[in-house]
Amino acid sequence: MTTPPTPGLTTRESWWEHAPTGQLVVDAHGRVYACNAQLAEWMGQPASDLMGLQASELFDPASRAIYLGLFAFRMATMGRVDEVHLVLRSVHHDDIPVLCCAVRHIVDDERLTQISLLPIHRKNRLESELIHARQAAEQAAEERAQALAELERAMQQLNSLRSPHD
Repeated sequence: MTTPPTPGLTTRESWWEHAPTGQLVVDAHGRVYACNAQLAEWMGQPASDLMGLQASELFDPASRAIYLGLFAFRMATMGRVDEVHLVLRSVHHDDIPVLCCAVRHIVDDERLTQISLLPIHRKNRLESELIHARQAAEQAAEERAQALAELERAMQQLNSLRSPHD
């Protein structure tokens, strides 16, 4: 599928705007400086509405804590972040799990952070299914252990009943 060029954008700008990943640029104060159409679409609002928001507001509460803690720490100490799992929260309260990578750029003496967000819906579903399967297996093992313990008690009672008559 070929995406038609967006009027007023160069070919390279159009590639960024229509990338299959969400693209986010955050300023030194943590505010959204720029984002592409894909991210705006996921968030359910025009890109212009996202400008100036605190980038942390784009995430669910647990991811917000990771973004403000671990993510910010890695950016401050290493100038980049690789493979951090976060969850975007759209204006419609849809959760969008993403894998994030980020790098710091200095543009015209301004510190900017570019974040690429790759959707990982299938990975999340697979992890959830594996967790549920593990929990079911653990429960089955626990039930089996309980059944064996009950069987052993019943055998002991049966043996104790037989002992006096032998």
